[in-house]
Amino acid sequence: MSILAGKLALLVLVPMVGAGVAYPMTTKLGGGENQIELKTIDNFKRNCWVSIQGDQGEDNSFNKRLLACLEKKNSEKVRFYFYDKDKLSNSLPKEVTEVKYNGISSYNHSFTISLVGNEGNETINTPASTWNSVFNGSVEGVCRLESVKTLSEELKRLSCNNSSSQTLEEFKIN
Repeated sequence: MSILAGKLALLVLVPMVGAGVAYPMTTKLGGGENQIELKTIDNFKRNCWVSIQGDQGEDNSFNKRLLACLEKKNSEKVRFYFYDKDKLSNSLPKEVTEVKYNGISSYNHSFTISLVGNEGNETINTPASTWNSVFNGSVEGVCRLESVKTLSEELKRLSCNNSSSQTLEEFKIN
């Protein structure tokens, strides 16, 4: 009888413990029914917009970009990712935790981008004309992306910490 009770307890407890582990992991990783998956570069192209871009290459295109990506469908919440065309041509953009404004030098604005985990820091130098003051610190949960319809197009606008909003460009790989 005790063997039967033990097997019955396993049938009841294992699914409960599994659900207890699965829920926190899903929550921590931002999963869920409306979660936008960013597992391919095409996912990034559809769900991300360029907030900061700089460091021009030989072809005069910008190599480094800070991307604002929708976190969930039908939500304004965003996560940020760093993309470097030269370094990441065969891999996906890296998630960002913090963006710090370093100031201006040689007619360029400089930003330090802190990446998640042990990925380190990156720097983006932007032309003075493209700078926007929405960043200076943690970007986790402080920014939102709004859609603004005009007569000819739909724009994406980013606002962080109640600062003035910034119009974003589509993310394209050139």
